[in-house]
Amino acid sequence: MEKVQGKMNVEQTVLARRSATRLTGPGPDDRELAELVELAMTAPDHGRL
Repeated sequence: MEKVQGKMNVEQTVLARRSATRLTGPGPDDRELAELVELAMTAPDHGRL
């Protein structure tokens, strides 16, 4: 990201944004997906979402 006088230039950053290409397989299997969800549930949630 480009910085202007020590601050992010949000407008330039948003306009320069490019999406990544679509993900391709193989994706996680059911066991791996369950483990990822379990791990995500341990992440801090200061907003109590």
